[in-house]
Amino acid sequence: MCVHDDIYIPAPNTFNYQLFEDLTGDLDNFPLIGNGCTEKCKKKMIKIIKILMKSFTQLAIGYFQDAKLGLDRSAPRCDLVFYISYIQENGVDDDEDFIEIVESAMNVKSVNGEVVHLKQDDTQSQDLSNLTKNGKKKVSNKKK
Repeated sequence: MCVHDDIYIPAPNTFNYQLFEDLTGDLDNFPLIGNGCTEKCKKKMIKIIKILMKSFTQLAIGYFQDAKLGLDRSAPRCDLVFYISYIQENGVDDDEDFIEIVESAMNVKSVNGEVVHLKQDDTQSQDLSNLTKNGKKKVSNKKK
């Protein structure tokens, strides 16, 4: 049995925060190649890492593109986890404080259940709305 058997390949254009955290959060526990691994396993893990890192890179760049400058930083901040959750949930959430934090710190707004980027950065125009959650687990590290 291979240590990678329980890791599934995420769909393209999705970002699975939990899988990303599992693979990058504690590198001492990174699922290394072991005795039971095969060439198929290696290819699978390469594909998983490519999908995850591409999605993460798009979201991280989007965070910096959408960030408002010159704000009072003593107010609650929109961190990357908030931003990712907001994008994945299309700006729809029952927590009004969460929505207010994100929309006051970022150039994004939810209109009819879709995220609108209010000020596009010309360095890399992109549509982040295609980076959906995979249905496994919503990013839920919201601070209250």
